Amino acid sequence: MELRLYVDSDREQVIRLHEALARQADAGVDLGSDGDSWPDIELTCLAEGAEFWVGEENGAVAATGAICIKNPVVGEIKRLGVQPELQRRGYGRRMLGKLEERGRELGYRIVCAETSDRPSAAQELFASSGYEVFDRQSNGGASTVMYGKWVTDLPPEPTPEETAKFEVDWAVHNRLQDYTKQLFQEGCTPEQAMERVLESDLFAEWRAEQRSFLVGYDEIELYRDLEASFRIGAHIGRIEGKAVAYFDCLPDTAPAADGSEEAEPVFILLHVRITPTQLAYELASFARKLGLSKPVPYNALLGLMNGTYFDIDPADLERMNGQRERAGEWMQAFVDAYGDGSAAVRDDGGRTGGGEGERNDERAVGGSAGSGGDGGAGGPDGSDSEPGRQPGRD
Repeated sequence: MELRLYVDSDREQVIRLHEALARQADAGVDLGSDGDSWPDIELTCLAEGAEFWVGEENGAVAATGAICIKNPVVGEIKRLGVQPELQRRGYGRRMLGKLEERGRELGYRIVCAETSDRPSAAQELFASSGYEVFDRQSNGGASTVMYGKWVTDLPPEPTPEETAKFEVDWAVHNRLQDYTKQLFQEGCTPEQAMERVLESDLFAEWRAEQRSFLVGYDEIELYRDLEASFRIGAHIGRIEGKAVAYFDCLPDTAPAADGSEEAEPVFILLHVRITPTQLAYELASFARKLGLSKPVPYNALLGLMNGTYFDIDPADLERMNGQRERAGEWMQAFVDAYGDGSAAVRDDGGRTGGGEGERNDERAVGGSAGSGGDGGAGGPDGSDSEPGRQPGRD
């Protein structure tokens, strides 16, 4: 098999290859292909900064793979696939090796790849090629695993001086974040918040010296992301506040939807239609049924729908682990009451696995440790730190 860069004349063959992979996925054979949408290939694999490779055998496209930019130091492998009739010949491993080589030559320190969390040939390939799990995600019932691998030498362990410097920089960064949130509380738009931050003494302090990580305080997208995060956090806070009130005095029945509130959009993705007030009641109801000390957090209920728990008080978590059957009964009743018929409760003992990305604060209802992790490169606040390698944070 000859490896070469994609050319326009490969288009139809590439589409047919990914259609064949999609049919395998429908049949339960997951090879890590991320769909069969040609527009997605154009937007990602053929975008500026990306390279789309094909493996050619006897004049036909036998395999594909792309290396795309995720951030300045991390490249993402996408569209890694081999024609079904040519699989198990090592073609996928050869393509993966080429993409790693190109990632290193393009200046990436890490390459990552996402695939389904079901056992698959893709997972076998990544695990046997030196990749480690550093993140797991669940969206609308579809769970994925993110693998990562260093393709350059690991950076040296930070010195005590570097760790101390990072802690100082992190403290200033957090003060700037808190100030920005305060501006949003005052009603500032992202544009107004950015203007005031750049004029502040805090930002002058940030700029006064070289920092150990980068944050785009002069980029409007940072403030738009922070505003969205602030609004979501405030909305969840209001729901959890109502849940506390319900917990102290729980009515016998859940409040009926009266048309004054929209259904929670995150739960709609899980085929559950529930208003914020109803959700507050159910957070309290679940905790009371299991004898917990306080209502479960919003995100913990989302976790329950995927068979995992996190953000739970340790003592409450121990109580939950001893009542898995009762928790499952409540969850099924919840889905029966609010589901649209397509909702389902995951009951496979939760996510297992690990690698560097394991998080000790996420547990399956049955008690096994789940993995997730904050190892993804680039934080939600725009910081440009690397997975698992923040000084003083390993």
